[in-house]
Amino acid sequence: MMFVFIPSTAILALTDSFLVFGPPLAIQSIAYALWARSKRLDAYLVVLTLLPALSVLTWYCWDYLTPSDFNLGINEGAEWQPYQHGISLSRYLSTLAFQAPVSLFSLIYVDLKSIRFRRIFICFSIFIAAMIGIVEGQHEAEQQYKLTTQE
Repeated sequence: MMFVFIPSTAILALTDSFLVFGPPLAIQSIAYALWARSKRLDAYLVVLTLLPALSVLTWYCWDYLTPSDFNLGINEGAEWQPYQHGISLSRYLSTLAFQAPVSLFSLIYVDLKSIRFRRIFICFSIFIAAMIGIVEGQHEAEQQYKLTTQE
């Protein structure tokens, strides 16, 4: 079962990432290519001014292009209500917190001219992502272990 579950989860996460971050990054790259290059403006300034709108677009891509209510009210109780689509301040700020590093990563990668530096940057980014995943996985495992040992 795990042999099938892990690759299918990875494929689903990859697909979700493309659906959620693809359109905002396409707009960011178009703005970078057209506006920043032709006007001789700093690309970081262009993306910084676009970041609030890109975060809204990221939210709506996540909200409407990915399934958001997996349990469909099964075993939720009488006070369960279906998921409400739309953006609020807390949802916007959480999306901004995810969109900013993605935009920064893509800008840094584009600005690195040498293939060697790009490879080092990718390896460093994978290392950081793995460390974050290890820490979060350890925390999640400890929480699950606490639930199994309670009586």
